[in-house]
Amino acid sequence: MTLLPRSLGVFVVMALATGCSHDPERAAKRFVANGDRYATAGQLKDAAIEYRNAIQQTPGAVEPHAKLAAVSARTSDVATVVRELIQIAELAPTDPAAQVQAGSVYLLAGRFADARERAEAALRVKGDDVAAHLLLGQALAGLHDAKRSEASLREAVRLAPDAVEPRVALASHEWTAGRASSAEAELRRALQADATHPLANRAMALLYTVTGRAARAESHWKAVAVSPSGDPFVLADYYLSQRRFADAEAELRERAATSSLRDAAQARLAAVLYARGEKPQARHELTALLARDAANVPVLLLKARFDVADGKPDDALASIEAAKAVTPASPDAAFLEGQVQALLGNTQKAIDAFEEVGGLNPSSAAPAIAIANIRLQSEDRASALEWAERARKTQPDSLEARSVLVRALTANRLLDRALEEASACADEWPRSAAIQAQLGQVRAAKGDAAGARQALTAALALEPSSMLALGALAQLDLADHRPREAQARIDARLHDHPDSVPLLVLSARTAIGAGASAKAEAALKRAIEIDTTNMPAFELLGQMYIREGRLDAAREQFEAVASRDPRSVGARTMIAMLLEAQQRRADAIRTYEAILAVHPAAGVAANNLAWLYAEDDRLDEALQLAVVAKQELGRMPNARDTLGWIYLRKKQPLDAIPLFAQCTDAQPENPTYSYHLAVAYKDAGYTAKAREVLAAALASSRPFPARDHAVQLMERIDTEPTAIRR
Repeated sequence: MTLLPRSLGVFVVMALATGCSHDPERAAKRFVANGDRYATAGQLKDAAIEYRNAIQQTPGAVEPHAKLAAVSARTSDVATVVRELIQIAELAPTDPAAQVQAGSVYLLAGRFADARERAEAALRVKGDDVAAHLLLGQALAGLHDAKRSEASLREAVRLAPDAVEPRVALASHEWTAGRASSAEAELRRALQADATHPLANRAMALLYTVTGRAARAESHWKAVAVSPSGDPFVLADYYLSQRRFADAEAELRERAATSSLRDAAQARLAAVLYARGEKPQARHELTALLARDAANVPVLLLKARFDVADGKPDDALASIEAAKAVTPASPDAAFLEGQVQALLGNTQKAIDAFEEVGGLNPSSAAPAIAIANIRLQSEDRASALEWAERARKTQPDSLEARSVLVRALTANRLLDRALEEASACADEWPRSAAIQAQLGQVRAAKGDAAGARQALTAALALEPSSMLALGALAQLDLADHRPREAQARIDARLHDHPDSVPLLVLSARTAIGAGASAKAEAALKRAIEIDTTNMPAFELLGQMYIREGRLDAAREQFEAVASRDPRSVGARTMIAMLLEAQQRRADAIRTYEAILAVHPAAGVAANNLAWLYAEDDRLDEALQLAVVAKQELGRMPNARDTLGWIYLRKKQPLDAIPLFAQCTDAQPENPTYSYHLAVAYKDAGYTAKAREVLAAALASSRPFPARDHAVQLMERIDTEPTAIRR
């Protein structure tokens, strides 16, 4: 065999390659043909590679872009599908279908102006294109151009009177405009055209549900569940929403018999069992799922949610970490991590997690909204406004983003801007009770009592259970010296929901403001009876008794309740708190101990006894109780403050600092928490930081028991040589 010289061999290879490149269309056809063979054989990733090779040869050809989009849709590669559909629209400006496809992508992404442009481009080519008119109507709705939106939707219906999608879209417009009967009529026409259409059935089911006719929705959810293009789980979700747990379980067990739906059905079944209170059975289902697939991310995250609900945040974080180990770029896992860290009071870790979500999903405003809410809670108003502005910029048509911006503007006393934004939101979402209530709050802050009352009344008309509107209206009534109206409105809600703890506490606050102590006392007693961990109710009742000098009489009342029901945790805890207020420490300790002997997880009793033990230097026992209290009382800063103080007494300031920091994040206006944090910093040797925090505590106008100690600590710090401070 004759060998070519090395240099000549390289030349020949290059020449062959160059020769191929002279005919890119032929090369592209070969790549497309290869891709088609792979796609037919089900080798979708290989098919995608071949189509990409074809695109490299002929970037301006529509066919390989369309085939890549189709095969990417089969592999759920959403990013590629979106990119290719938009590219096809650029390459085929005279193809109405391509323009509508790209516009639909923009519509889903909330980019309504871009969607409108694509619809208008399609209509310039084909003025009677039904899909283009439908897209234009939906885009204009997103841009809040109701008049033009309706015109486009009606034109789509006129052009295709038997088509379902235009009628459903028009029904949605009618509902948004407050014309419920017209919306229902359009949906009936859509169902006459196709009684099995999942979109029309879903819309009718939702309409029945929100108009108080949920029973009539069932047949429509069944239609959606059995439709090949519907959702097999919507009927189970409907049963769950109606608290028909047995029906939901039966439906899911039937779905679980289908191998392709088995895992998803079993996960939902676990959620149903948990909602029904059958927690061991729910966890058994999750355990079985994870035994089959330990890397099932949705199941791991569901387990994390169960752990959070069961007061096991550390277990929840472990499940989230397991999910992230499988899918490091999971925005759902990162977002849930942020929620758990926020629940734990770990502000910076929560913010870090939400920022991670923002990096993974830049088009979502949810992480910025979450951070803005955290900053508002900690009264970091400037930062809250920055994040709220970012959320609005990311999703300008998101109701939640706009709402948090109004709150941030109000917190920063930028009331003119807040009113402008709140008014615009109320115009764009006229049927949102939350937006109307927020508008009422802003108007009240501006001193417009009449305007505030009008908006708050509108909010209650839309959602009679709105606590925000009820509370704000009560405040207006009290300010106008109309206590009877304030109380009557809340009493009407309580008549229908007598065991609602938030309503009972609101009723008590309103009664206190009206000088009706007996009514406030009754409401708070009931709230404590229902929820024995509700620290605000305990504190409000205790403050009322102390203010009125009724400690003995109050204690006698609770002792009578406890004698009738010896297992009443709330009554016995209140007795112990009243004994504390009367300086009867030994009696209070014995009472707390008796409570915990029967109810070891009684959070309020555990917290208060831990503090008393710490004062008596019974630090190990105090620590055990404080850990229980922290777990049971969740985000209440009282328990974290107690645990932190015990760590200080045990000479462990580095363990105390994060706990006190969480307290000051939650209630930055509370000087006691700032003082405790300053002591921890000082004991840890961070004198400069201690001085900074202590100065904030002493600058507060609020009285606090340790103010004299805080002054003394500041004097000691100021006498230290500057050189040794750090």
